[in-house]
Amino acid sequence: MKKQQSLLKVSNCEKTDCRSKSSHIKKNIVLIGMPGSGKSTAGVILAKILGMHFLDTDILIQADQQRTLQDIVDQDGHMSLREIEEKVLLEINVENHVIATGGSAAYSHAAMTHLQKDGIIIFLHADLNALKRRIKNYETRGLAKRRGQSLEDLFHERLTLYRRYADITIENSFISQEQVCEQIVSAIVDGQQQQLSPRLRREHETIQAMVEIYCRKHHQSEKKEVCNDCAKLIKYARKKLEKCPFQENKSTCGKCTIHCYKKDMKEKVIAIMRYSGPKMIRKHPVMAFRHFLDSRKPAPQLKKSAKK
Repeated sequence: MKKQQSLLKVSNCEKTDCRSKSSHIKKNIVLIGMPGSGKSTAGVILAKILGMHFLDTDILIQADQQRTLQDIVDQDGHMSLREIEEKVLLEINVENHVIATGGSAAYSHAAMTHLQKDGIIIFLHADLNALKRRIKNYETRGLAKRRGQSLEDLFHERLTLYRRYADITIENSFISQEQVCEQIVSAIVDGQQQQLSPRLRREHETIQAMVEIYCRKHHQSEKKEVCNDCAKLIKYARKKLEKCPFQENKSTCGKCTIHCYKKDMKEKVIAIMRYSGPKMIRKHPVMAFRHFLDSRKPAPQLKKSAKK
């Protein structure tokens, strides 16, 4: 009964503002994640539960090209598939849809930005062991990957991209698709992660990139995923950005006139920035340049009434 009430509540979100704390109500749910993470299966179930339409972008690509994804890769190469995918994603203009994207959708910043305009981005995160159990046709699945690229390498390459664009992350390595849908509904209804404005999203992406650089060097030199402590710091930083009063007028956190981090978290961030900052230009040149431009903005002052 409790589950039914929760599902009924989210199905009424079209008429209310429970999907987002921003002034713009997002009308689509966009699923991203690795092949084998269950986007298409969960998407169909979720659409049925919520009374929404379902759209699978891999099927759109195949219909547009009149050939399979594997044929595209075999005949024209994996980069051609990514270009075609970006074109198809940019042409999507729908409402009230659950959209299951291909695993390579996150390579296109333009496409993801387009989908974010009217969609809540949900990352279905299955760990590497779960993906190995689920994927039996890795070499013939029609993946936009380099020839000979391993599943492990592809997983680590894409993980940062998924985390960058996700509004909500659902860990689904050991739960059923029905449980995945329950968690999605719960996250949307409860507003566990509100949408970040474009400016705050850039700040979050930069913080996340810096933490990842630092963690790989200092905590897990043999792994490409951040450790639990660094993951908590990334989540903590996002929560602070969600509550930022400056929104699009924000400069960078380093120039902010409000020091909202707890002392221990602030010390960790300072250490990370000192180590990772100089390395950002080489590892993430575009992001570093955008961050530099944002840092040139004058730091806004909080009005006295807002401080109370």
